[in-house]
Amino acid sequence: MAFRASQIKVADAFSNICAIAFGTSQFLQSQRAPMTAASIPASTPVGIVATLASRIASLDAAVASVDSAALQIYAQAQVNDPNYNPAAEYSAMRSAIIAVGTSIMSIFPKDVNGYLLYQTFDANGNLVMRTFTAAQVASVVTLMDTAVSAIG
Repeated sequence: MAFRASQIKVADAFSNICAIAFGTSQFLQSQRAPMTAASIPASTPVGIVATLASRIASLDAAVASVDSAALQIYAQAQVNDPNYNPAAEYSAMRSAIIAVGTSIMSIFPKDVNGYLLYQTFDANGNLVMRTFTAAQVASVVTLMDTAVSAIG
């Protein structure tokens, strides 16, 4: 019989989920100032979408690595609150994080084939990155704040 190193413990999965969620909250908070600047380079919202997509994939992998009922029981015990519903709170947090990325994707200009209109050339042939105003991304910032508040 082999040593069972591939079995992830519920405690490890819960710890990983918490760490990813906390890191996501910190990331979103760090992006608030750049997203409220007078001129926001297109790389900022694109980077946010890419980071959040990676975080959601990591969260999903951590949740899928263990039995969901066991994870629910363990998470509830960790907060010592029998009324706490970790599955509902996780779902709300996940949805709030996804809403940020979805909002950015919906406001980002695209051509008829769906490609992002990310850069252009100026009259001298230099690449110029698209910029956004704070007003153009205000709804995204509101969703970022909602996502942060969904992570306790």
